[in-house]
Amino acid sequence: MAYDATKPEDTGFLSEAPNELRNNFKGLKEDQIVDAALLKGLVPGNGNGQIPVNNGTECENLNAAMLSGKTPSDFAPKVHTHNTVTVSSDGFMTAAQNNKLAGIATNAEVNQMAFSNVLVGSTTIQADSKTDTLEMVAGTNIAIIPDAANDRVTIGVSGKVGSAATADSCIGNSATATKLTTARTIATSGDAIGAAVAFDGTANVTIPLTLAASGVAAGTYKSVTVDAKGRTIAGTNPTKLSEFGIVDAFTKLEATANFAPGSYGLGTLAKDISGQGISVIKGKSGFYRGNNVGSAPNSNWWYFNVIAHDPNSYTTVEAINFFGTDKYTARWDNGNWSGWTRIVTANMIPANALGDAGSYFAANGYQRLSNGLILQWGSVNQTGNTSTLRSFPIVFPNDCLCCFGGKTSPRASAADGNSAGAYKVSNIQFQTYADDNGSDTLSWLAIGY
Repeated sequence: MAYDATKPEDTGFLSEAPNELRNNFKGLKEDQIVDAALLKGLVPGNGNGQIPVNNGTECENLNAAMLSGKTPSDFAPKVHTHNTVTVSSDGFMTAAQNNKLAGIATNAEVNQMAFSNVLVGSTTIQADSKTDTLEMVAGTNIAIIPDAANDRVTIGVSGKVGSAATADSCIGNSATATKLTTARTIATSGDAIGAAVAFDGTANVTIPLTLAASGVAAGTYKSVTVDAKGRTIAGTNPTKLSEFGIVDAFTKLEATANFAPGSYGLGTLAKDISGQGISVIKGKSGFYRGNNVGSAPNSNWWYFNVIAHDPNSYTTVEAINFFGTDKYTARWDNGNWSGWTRIVTANMIPANALGDAGSYFAANGYQRLSNGLILQWGSVNQTGNTSTLRSFPIVFPNDCLCCFGGKTSPRASAADGNSAGAYKVSNIQFQTYADDNGSDTLSWLAIGY
């Protein structure tokens, strides 16, 4: 305990004084003087250059010449470092160096970097001691040349190798051989045949090849058969589409049935039917010409345009005279000939008919009235149970107001009361019809303007 100048107290108990006196004497003798004014000019405290006080506070720059016989230079500062040990200088070990040292086994030696086993084929040669020696022995005609300075061994062949089966028959170096020991013969067979040629390696050889015969005679073929190797093994010259294997084209008979052949007047010139009856063109679409043709409009030269619906039932014919100034039309309906209907053209209309009034008096004619009204009439042959589209002799400039007709001579045998008539289609055409069997003459009348 430190010295306390307030003890003992003047008003304290007498019984406490001995203990308090002993403590103050102890503090003066053994601990430290805390209440001295100066000691050789220094005061007690923790500051720089003062008499140090042991009170738990760090003292700065102790004012003491020596400590346990040591000067300040013999002691390290509070904050300092140590050098790490190296192979050439002392120092402290790092934790990694200490762990590495701890991992070295007792009685361990420096690594010799040597093989302990040598494998030769399937045999393992094992070292018998740490310094055992492996000896290399040269076999027959084998040279082993050591090189201690460069730490290497050269193994080579000296002379003939006795263990080689053909060593005694080997002459020279194969890399520079210019001739085969035994000459050979080279030949070809199969699809390309070549005669045998001797070859000993001293020069190139050429083997002329001849292709094996395929069995097909030389020539030109429209159809050939080729095998898997690309060889022609058969050849033919088909003359029919079916022989070529073509299945999506018309045969000759089918083409004849579906298309008008050249004999129907579809060549470069219209077919001449002079002196023959008009029936020769029935059912045969095409272009025809001729004079003295039976049933033609007259015996002069005519050109005929024929459109056949089928060979036997419906065929429409347009006849044009040689000069192209007169035209007629007719048709076969189920084999029945309608007779000719003249197509009126402008050059056929009298000059006085082109004014406010005019007329054309014929079996199929017309009458123009001065007020613009036009009457047209005609007589046609109508096949029973059919209707026929026809043209007026002239065109109604504006409209056909009405068109009607009936049989010229009713037939008692008609089953439906001789039903027949005509009706307008346009200002150019009208339709005639008959509902009974047979063929009848029908008269018609049309009114328009």
